[in-house]
Amino acid sequence: MTYIAQAMEENGHPMYQPVAAYLRMCFGRDIRMDELTKSKVIEFRDYLKRIGLSQNTVFNKLNALRTFTNIYNEEDPIPIKDKRVFRVKKEDTVSIYLDKIELTMLEKKLPDLSLGDRYYATKFLIGAYTGCRQSDIMHITPAHINHGMLTYVAEKTGKKVTVPITQKTADWIAYVQERYDQFDGSLSTPGSQRMTYNRHLRQACRAAHINEPAVTVRGGKEKTQPKWKAVTSHAARRSFATNLYLAGMDPHQVSKLLGHFSAEITLRCYICAERTTMPEAALAYFQ
Repeated sequence: MTYIAQAMEENGHPMYQPVAAYLRMCFGRDIRMDELTKSKVIEFRDYLKRIGLSQNTVFNKLNALRTFTNIYNEEDPIPIKDKRVFRVKKEDTVSIYLDKIELTMLEKKLPDLSLGDRYYATKFLIGAYTGCRQSDIMHITPAHINHGMLTYVAEKTGKKVTVPITQKTADWIAYVQERYDQFDGSLSTPGSQRMTYNRHLRQACRAAHINEPAVTVRGGKEKTQPKWKAVTSHAARRSFATNLYLAGMDPHQVSKLLGHFSAEITLRCYICAERTTMPEAALAYFQ
């Protein structure tokens, strides 16, 4: 009999690892494939919403669970006939990023922040300047950096990524690694890590006076507030992608630096602004 979380962990694909952890937290134990009834899936969906995951993140986690059960369905079928129970409507969103000026404001404020705020703000800046996911930041060592280039294999996708890196950013990575046990390592769940990260990050952005009005859209509802109130950990990679795109980099190049398999997801989910100027070659076309 297959235990779902255990099988997901043994599979080793990064997409399944957080789902396995959430399943154990939701039900207080690992559950078997033959226990995955419609009511269990609904309970799991409601749990993901209750701990604060966005609608789109819940969509992704349920989709990963559905994909995984399809692998085992012939040898160990689940008692669900209608797979629509795994579906969650995705929301249209408008996300935010920090521009280069705002990143510099946050960077300059680092020495004045409390230890917790400084730790999480530094993690954010690493992501904003390298495009690394937070899970990858903790596995990077000096051996991954050579002649100003950072090369690593993204934990989530297994894709090799090479991106320029400054000595300052390399020092930030060492700083975060040294203090991991004190901060992230002391928190027991991914949900608590995320909430703690966002709380400290917002406090740091507020202290850095990142106050420009920001418009976000979630579930069709528009909200305007000071940017520090809207910033989250996900804005780090969005800042990386958007700032490079606005500086003129091709979306396919940005996609490679993010470790994506295609530019489509980069354009849809990570680039948060439109270019206001055209390259000279494009302008010439209209003349």
